[in-house]
Amino acid sequence: MSEPRVKSSGPWGAATRHTAGELARMIQLRRDLAELEVRHDRALVKRFLIVGGTAAVLVVCGLPLLLTAAALGLAQSTDIGTAVWLSFFGAVLVLPGTVAIVLSVRRLRAEFCGLRNTLAELREDLVWLREWANQETDHPWGAR
Repeated sequence: MSEPRVKSSGPWGAATRHTAGELARMIQLRRDLAELEVRHDRALVKRFLIVGGTAAVLVVCGLPLLLTAAALGLAQSTDIGTAVWLSFFGAVLVLPGTVAIVLSVRRLRAEFCGLRNTLAELREDLVWLREWANQETDHPWGAR
């Protein structure tokens, strides 16, 4: 007498394999999304540091010139030429530096993701898994 064959794919077999495949695909997609967001944010922060650093150097160089201009203007109230030139050069450095800093901060705030999309997708996946778990609990053998 031969032994009865045990079915490897019972009522849960195909559904479980399908769900496991979907879950693996979902995890891979979420991982890819997180990786893309981290790469984007890293490039954005790198650009911010380069532009912000350059702008900070301009401001740091321009501020002493403006202070020197103020000091020369007060010390030599009759010699207007030196103070005017120092003020001009200081303004030429400080104004674009300040504008660059403000624009860099605005761009960073506008474009920084911080895994926003990944977290939203994971929340949706959690809702889906809870719905799926409730559905499987209600009808464990697929009988509806």
